[in-house]
Amino acid sequence: MIQRFCIVISSFLLIFLMQVFASCSNENSKKSGSLRLNEKQMTAIIKDVQVAEGIINYSRNQGRNNDDNKNEYFDLIFQHHKITPEILRENIAFYSQTPEIMDRIYDTIIQQLKSAQDSLKLEESKKNDQEKL
Repeated sequence: MIQRFCIVISSFLLIFLMQVFASCSNENSKKSGSLRLNEKQMTAIIKDVQVAEGIINYSRNQGRNNDDNKNEYFDLIFQHHKITPEILRENIAFYSQTPEIMDRIYDTIIQQLKSAQDSLKLEESKKNDQEKL
């Protein structure tokens, strides 16, 4: 009876250890298949995503349906940055765990977009001044 009990316990222990090793190898394969983007890369990608979403929302507010173009915009972003949607989701989840880094990323994006807006306004102003002459 005790011998049978030891065999059952050993079998359960063996199955348990096999599951632990299998889950560890799955975790390692997931990590090796994913790509950790640095803060500069995340800033550039999120900025492109925000600009694309802004274009889509502006077009929608103007009565144009850009839902068909939405996938094209995002496909271009993924191709340009050589990532997949899964990699972006994984990295957003990773960076969301450290709000101070995400805040820094968004602060940088806001500064970059304000700078771009100021440059465009300056160009437009120069163009208007030249047209007046």
